Amino acid sequence: MIAQIQMRRGTTAEWAASPVVLAAGEQGYDTTLKRLKIGDGTTEWASLPWLGGDVDVGTRATKIVACVLRNTGSGWEMINDSQHTPINIASVSETSSVVTITYSFTASKVGTLVVAPDETFCKMGLFCGASVGLAASNISMHITKPIGGYVYYDGSWHVPTGFTFGSFTGGVLTLSHEACGSNPYASLTARGGGRHAFLGVPGDTTTQMVFTTLAGDIITSAGYNIKAYLMRTVDYDVDPTALVSAAGNLWVYGIMEV
Repeated sequence: MIAQIQMRRGTTAEWAASPVVLAAGEQGYDTTLKRLKIGDGTTEWASLPWLGGDVDVGTRATKIVACVLRNTGSGWEMINDSQHTPINIASVSETSSVVTITYSFTASKVGTLVVAPDETFCKMGLFCGASVGLAASNISMHITKPIGGYVYYDGSWHVPTGFTFGSFTGGVLTLSHEACGSNPYASLTARGGGRHAFLGVPGDTTTQMVFTTLAGDIITSAGYNIKAYLMRTVDYDVDPTALVSAAGNLWVYGIMEV
């Protein structure tokens, strides 16, 4: 014969109706939330922690969603090894604009969800944001990074990493670079005496500048006193399918009410 053992149980309202102190090791079951607590002989029911890994906020039942995402060339995947494990995430998919994580449940309300790049992606200037839903979240990626440095002429043109020499025509020096997207900002500072440096209207993939004498005359012939510091900011959305790294991770953490 199989014996039946029943623990103390009641609805959320019944547990809250009167102070209850479970004996040390005694279990109590909330039939509304379908959750357990274990007594210690002194702490009232309301102050006991819930048994299990889910977070409880007040009387609301919640679930954690968490994972580490990586794309080594075969698409974005959750890391699941001896040191990492996904929590309440069923699958990961991607398009050219977002990475989608689908939960293993459907929430009733969103608490919060954050996505953070690790140190590898931080050095690249990567930012992440999520459009959060009750059953899934879409993660978008964006890069903002500075490019620039020392521009000078010593018989040939020298430009910073990230730039290539275009032309020096009619006193206008044109440099090419990767697309700056929606970010139009640039700065240029002349180095050394006897010269001024001025920026043209910053373009998406080109930057133009002119140099003048102190009297304001445009310098049309390259000379050894043409020197300046140039800085621009590259700003663009990232295609997740093209962001491949053997070391770069995205850390995902959220809390949902169920």
